[in-house]
Amino acid sequence: MGTICYWKSYIYALIPTAGRSVQFPHVRSCAVSYSRLLLDDTALNAHQFRMGLSSTRVCECGTDIEDVDHYLLRCPKYNSIRSDLLKSVQDIVTYCIHSSNQGLTTSLLLSPWNCEDASKYDRSEILAATFQFIHKSTRQL
Repeated sequence: MGTICYWKSYIYALIPTAGRSVQFPHVRSCAVSYSRLLLDDTALNAHQFRMGLSSTRVCECGTDIEDVDHYLLRCPKYNSIRSDLLKSVQDIVTYCIHSSNQGLTTSLLLSPWNCEDASKYDRSEILAATFQFIHKSTRQL
């Protein structure tokens, strides 16, 4: 029962409004990776370590724990494609950051509908750019 509550609270933190549809990418492998990121059930070392399937939580880049935040926001292995992601959504993200007084977050990239000040089109653009990042990373999540 405790595990179910953990997953529900994690998912509701990303998708707080019941009845809201989730947009998925058309490329199946990307859709699976996106779903796993939403569920915090990935092949990233932090999760694998938590499940007893990895001996370390540290990313192979050696700089930090390999969790969803590290993968999306900090891992140096993905700097070039992250740069493409940020260029694609820079104006939208800047607006959302100023309206919420937060920096760029995993939540904003995975569930941009939480930025209520952005238009539906802008939210779709953020999500499309995130899907491109996931696809270009070629990381099996």
